[in-house]
Amino acid sequence: MIRLHGGEMESLISALGGEPGKHGRTRCFLHGGTNPTTFSYTEDGLWYCFAEGKGGDAVDLVMEAKGCSRKEALEFLADLGIVEAQLALRSRKERQKLEKQLRKKEALREMTLRYAACLLKAVEKAAYHHPSQMDFDLYMEICRSFKALKKKCLNPSPETAKLLIRMRGAAREFFSKLPLNSQDKTAVKFLLTMPSIYKLIYQLSRMPARAKR
Repeated sequence: MIRLHGGEMESLISALGGEPGKHGRTRCFLHGGTNPTTFSYTEDGLWYCFAEGKGGDAVDLVMEAKGCSRKEALEFLADLGIVEAQLALRSRKERQKLEKQLRKKEALREMTLRYAACLLKAVEKAAYHHPSQMDFDLYMEICRSFKALKKKCLNPSPETAKLLIRMRGAAREFFSKLPLNSQDKTAVKFLLTMPSIYKLIYQLSRMPARAKR
């Protein structure tokens, strides 16, 4: 079974000629019709067509949409940058190499989420203690950046690095406008300048950009 990450399922639906909907429901692009909730899908690559009573994983979806073989479906997914599909098509040596890359992606994903969550928590704490002095627009920008970052970091890329830099920059400006005490200033400075964050951003910026069709 091919497990997708984050917005990869929506990207797959678009690549197959469909239109992603809201809350995982859309019209069925496989069998036509105008009902906006006939087709259901999840972020981990599962789908179900209520009109035909069919469903499955990402491979099944490609096979159904394109009327192709399983191998051709895997090749289609591999071209979209789905690592699991690439693994299924490779030799043992090549699979080991790709598995190593996949483990690296998983590690970057976890580190990015952990740092972004810590940054947001610090911002929320500061906002709670200085409600009348905080910059509300910056606060909302940080929240939006975190939401976008959660989705992008599921498939780490240079775009993820840009989002993290943007969130960090907004947080830096947010903290600079608050009357923090010396202890809080020290904690904020460490959070914003810790050596591991520079290494993380560098590693994200070196990840290959996602393939486009």
